Amino acid sequence: MTEFKEDINAAQPGDIIELKEEPANPKRIYLQAFRGNRDKVYMAMFDSKLEQSRNNEGPGPTEWECLVYTGHVGVSFEALKPIYGFNPSTGDDPVHVVMENLKARKAYPGKVTDDTPAFELGSSHGLETIRIEYVCSEDAYNKIKAAFDKEKSNTELRYSFPNGNGDCNCATWPANIGVPIPSADGNMRMYMKAMQDAPKRKYLGLMPE
Repeated sequence: MTEFKEDINAAQPGDIIELKEEPANPKRIYLQAFRGNRDKVYMAMFDSKLEQSRNNEGPGPTEWECLVYTGHVGVSFEALKPIYGFNPSTGDDPVHVVMENLKARKAYPGKVTDDTPAFELGSSHGLETIRIEYVCSEDAYNKIKAAFDKEKSNTELRYSFPNGNGDCNCATWPANIGVPIPSADGNMRMYMKAMQDAPKRKYLGLMPE
């Protein structure tokens, strides 16, 4: 895990820390999130597709529809899109089995994917995407981006819902690459409240030698 230290006095050289002012030659990373859709019409559609999956009458909800149902968190670099998130790699399991396993706190291997379509689908359903802009020094940006590239290529982290048997979910995963998160609680309701209350711009750098 890439270390982020809010308390500069506790930071070690090379740790990512919060700065008081914008660094020179800044780069930007965005933490983006939306809460799950609990609209009655969407819930009825989603439940109907899950039932079709259980009865082998259809493929069930798409991956993007599942993310709109659960809510999702992602990160982007230097621009608002593409948005990358952490998701379960579910193999051949049908979607209703995946949802049942995750609700039972079981874990799946993780994967880092371009989830821009999920955010676009959420927006089309009226869901608000909340963003925190991290203005980074070049060395802090490069450290986070290198950690991201490694995770995207081959993550060893396991995905589960909060309090499950995995390492993290989409909400807590960004901390693993050094992106500060507003809450260590992976519950989307609590997380989104923390996103709303957090300052929408922060400055990041590295603790000097």
